[in-house]
Amino acid sequence: MSRFVFTLKDADLDLIARRIPNSRLLTFNHESLAENWESKNELILIMALGAAIRIIAPLITTKYKDPKVIVIDSNGENVIPILGAHLGANQSAQEIAQLLAARPIITTSSDLSQSLAIDAFRGFRAIGQVAGFITSTSRGERFKVLNPANHWLPPMLRSKAMDDSRSQLNEVLISNKKSQIEQFLHQDDSTLRVVLIPKNLVLGVGASSDASSGDSRLLLDEVLGIFDITPEALALVATIDKRANHPAICGLDLPIASFSPSELDKITTPNGNELVRSFVGTTSVAEASALLSSKANQLLIEKQKGPKVTIAIAEALREGHLSICGLGPGSMDLVTPKTIRALLDADVVIGFDGYINQIEHLLNPSQLILSSPIGQETKRAQESLSHLRMGDNVALVASGDPGIYALATLVLELKNELPLEDRQSSSISVLPGVTAGLSAASLLGAPLGHDHCYISLSDLMTPWKIIRKRIEAAAEADFGIVFYNPRSKERNWQLNEALTIIAASRPGTTPIGIVKDAYRPNQEVIVTTLDEIDTDIVTMTTTVVVGSSTTFIVDGLMTTPRGYLSK
Repeated sequence: MSRFVFTLKDADLDLIARRIPNSRLLTFNHESLAENWESKNELILIMALGAAIRIIAPLITTKYKDPKVIVIDSNGENVIPILGAHLGANQSAQEIAQLLAARPIITTSSDLSQSLAIDAFRGFRAIGQVAGFITSTSRGERFKVLNPANHWLPPMLRSKAMDDSRSQLNEVLISNKKSQIEQFLHQDDSTLRVVLIPKNLVLGVGASSDASSGDSRLLLDEVLGIFDITPEALALVATIDKRANHPAICGLDLPIASFSPSELDKITTPNGNELVRSFVGTTSVAEASALLSSKANQLLIEKQKGPKVTIAIAEALREGHLSICGLGPGSMDLVTPKTIRALLDADVVIGFDGYINQIEHLLNPSQLILSSPIGQETKRAQESLSHLRMGDNVALVASGDPGIYALATLVLELKNELPLEDRQSSSISVLPGVTAGLSAASLLGAPLGHDHCYISLSDLMTPWKIIRKRIEAAAEADFGIVFYNPRSKERNWQLNEALTIIAASRPGTTPIGIVKDAYRPNQEVIVTTLDEIDTDIVTMTTTVVVGSSTTFIVDGLMTTPRGYLSK
């Protein structure tokens, strides 16, 4: 999917548009908008809301065919999803608003009421009594999930569903079987019923050079009818690269994945043909491209042949991903766009209560939110790995950077204890955040301009004798030192002893910076010296930065020169 930004002829609007990631900037005209309307793209209009509505009104067809449309006002202050809210426009609006420091205007009823948005689960198409079902669940009415083929379920759905056949419940069916869906929806009773169709089938297609879109559509309709599959279950079409722009492929109105002959020829297929290789360089196109794109081990439907087109279908392997996200020091404008995207895309968001509250405006009712008190880091890491193994997309949040005195190391340690098969199948990424040391240093000036180190003064996990050796070594080596966890009610002596060690090798005029609650409402920044520091003002939310022998203060700011002026 591409993101197109349409602006009027105004340089200021271009400046707004260029801050929107992964986008292509176009000067607005009716023809270019109409050309992109049916392309499954995300369309962003920078103009007045009323003008945007009048412009798109003639193009609107149905909820599931229209693109996602977002409007941004000309000042870049409000971001409004007006089409495709539950198909991803809400999430995109939240992402763009965060990057623009703007306000997302979310108007969907399920988001406002925080009720279960049954049609908001990505990777599913919801049909049936959707509106009535959302209203019902917002009133607290229960439902049960019927999942005869054991498809992957979004974790929020798993957590909300009841398994109670003794009482009257509304029902959700997970299925891609056309006859099963029709029978389920046409029962004559008062139960509210919704079908979630997993969009997880990959259509592999091979076509002759003279094939038409009608040829591929005719064979596809025939195959889906024979195997009782609803067309809404198709996620994309895969083929050989030389056919990626062919009418028989493009005419299927699905996202396209294409592969080179050498890539396809590495895939073992049940019906490979050496004669085919002599023409296109691989023994299989339809079966191989379906398997390669889906990452499946076997086909759901083996090659079906028409006069000019061949078709095969595979069910995409559900692969979860764990993003360990650094939220930075506390200010949302210091959270990276990559972390914002991971939070919006997550099925499950896990974190300490305070961190979850910090990102609450980025979360939505289709996500499972697991928050827990401070001190339960192991529980949070275990929960994240458990959901990862179930195929969920997980965002585990930490303050600062997740790899510095934070959860990333714990997660990887626990992963290392898993069976080899689980370790190899687990996909984890660590998304960097602005560290406490860096955020404190930025407020102090440039105290880390030369070699420096980080030392935690907490002896809860590291014996004090080891911490002491590190302080002595850093002091002797004349490093700038950033002290994490400097002081608490129970640990009120370690910082004083650390400074005593440093004082043995540095003068009392050595600058020291104290930053409390960096980039948060109660922020406090103090620049002092080794002789004059008052350690009683230091708390657990404070970072202490001790300068090296070359650090000095200029207009209240600490700086440690690297030596540029001496060259």
